[in-house]
Amino acid sequence: MVSLFKEADSPVQTFSMEYPDGSRISSTVENIVEKDSSKIVSVFSPEEIARINSGTNDTSEAPDITTLAMTPYITGPWNSVSLINTEPSILYNNGWPSGQVRQITSKTEWSFSSGASYSKLNDVFQWQWYGVVTGSGESSVYNFSVAPLSDSGAGASYGVVTIASESPNHPRKSGTGTNGKVQGYMDVQYQVSGSFSATWGILSIYVNAGAQWHQYAITEVDGWSYVDHYAGTYK
Repeated sequence: MVSLFKEADSPVQTFSMEYPDGSRISSTVENIVEKDSSKIVSVFSPEEIARINSGTNDTSEAPDITTLAMTPYITGPWNSVSLINTEPSILYNNGWPSGQVRQITSKTEWSFSSGASYSKLNDVFQWQWYGVVTGSGESSVYNFSVAPLSDSGAGASYGVVTIASESPNHPRKSGTGTNGKVQGYMDVQYQVSGSFSATWGILSIYVNAGAQWHQYAITEVDGWSYVDHYAGTYK
C-alpha cells in the first residue's frame, strides 16, 4: 500500500509504503520560507553581494525541470542513496525576489520500519538565498547564490533497533553562483539486538543481532532554489 499526502498550501509532504512482508518505509519533507525579515541576518559578504549585483557572479541557463538529480552533487560518507523528493524553485512565485535575501528551513526525515521496530532520523538544514535578475523575457540574466546557515538533526529508534551514535551538523558548500550547491546531512549509526529487515527505494537492510549500519538524511539546494531530499545508508 502506498500513501502520499500533502495538504493544499502546506510546506509539508509525507510518503509511506507498506510491503507484503510487513516492513514499511516513510518520509516527510518540509521547506519553510522565513516571512519575518527581522529574523534574517545575511551571511553573504559585501563582496559577494557586489559581485551578484554587478552581474559578475557565475551564471547559467535555467535548469531543465524534467531532469532530477538522483544522487547528491556533494559526495558524502554514504555508499547507497535514494532520492526522496525534489521541490523545484521554491522561491519562484510569478517572479524571483530579486535583490532580497531569503532564508529557508528545509527538513528531510525518513525511516525503516519492520514490525514494532524502526530506525528514523531527520536533518534540519537552514540556508539563505540572494539573487538579482536583470533584463526581461528571453534576455533575462540570472545571478543567484546560496549559503549554508545551520544544520541539525536527530535520530530515533524502537524495538530491536537502538542508536549507537549520532553525528549532526554537517553544513557544506560546493561551487559559487547560480550553479553552486549547499548541503546538510544527519548521520545516525544504528545497531540491533535481533533480526531486522526493511527496504527504502533502492535501499535495503537485512541484518541479524549485533549488526550495525549508518543512515543519512540529506538535504541539498542549488542557486535556483531546487531542494533535493535524499535517504542514504552505509553498511
